[in-house]
Amino acid sequence: MDSLLHIRIGKELKKRIDELVEAGVFSNQAEVVREALRSLILKYDKEFLSLIKNQKTENDEKKSKKQNKADERGYNKK
Repeated sequence: MDSLLHIRIGKELKKRIDELVEAGVFSNQAEVVREALRSLILKYDKEFLSLIKNQKTENDEKKSKKQNKADERGYNKK
């Protein structure tokens, strides 16, 4: 079920939305806002996933360095 959201936007932003509708890019103002929100959420999802991957890589590198130091000191001999 769809939810209704009331927002206030500045005159310039409203003007730009209206221009997109008048140009036929979107059929109405709500469609512009929905697409903008989808795009923004997708952007942040990608950035968040990238951040998580980078943190995992950094953590893996730290673990590897610790393991190498332990190996060099002979702590992990079998």
